[in-house]
Parts: sequence; C-alpha cells; structure tokens
Amino acid sequence: MAARQRTGPAQLHNGFNLVVGDLRLRRAAYVTNRGPPGAARGPRELAPGLHALSNATLGEPWPKVCRSPGC
Repeated sequence: MAARQRTGPAQLHNGFNLVVGDLRLRRAAYVTNRGPPGAARGPRELAPGLHALSNATLGEPWPKVCRSPGC
C-alpha cells in the first residue's frame, strides 16, 4: 500500500495523521507520528466501517469525536 512509501523518519515532521485509501480495492490505511515514544505508528490497515479521526491518534477518545454515536 502507498502508506508504506514514506519519505524519511516520521519523527522528523510536525505531528500528523494520514489516512490513505484505494476505492477500487476498498481498503484504507492509517499512519501517524503521534503518541508516546515506542508506540505503534503504522501503517495499519483500517477495518471496514466508520472511523472518526481527531487531533490525537485514531481511536483515542476526544471530546468532539465522543459527541458522535459509537464513542
């Protein structure tokens, strides 16, 4: 997947979350450089379904995200 083709170490950049997908294959992946040192940063394939991404890492409770159903 294209998420594997990064340009240099992620820790050299300001904080980011990146979601990439292929509509033809119906697949998506997530990459981040956020989180504590040693944390898994990706790329990780996303399961089918609805995902909400905040300024934190994917899946972390965040006030605006938690206002939506399913938090």
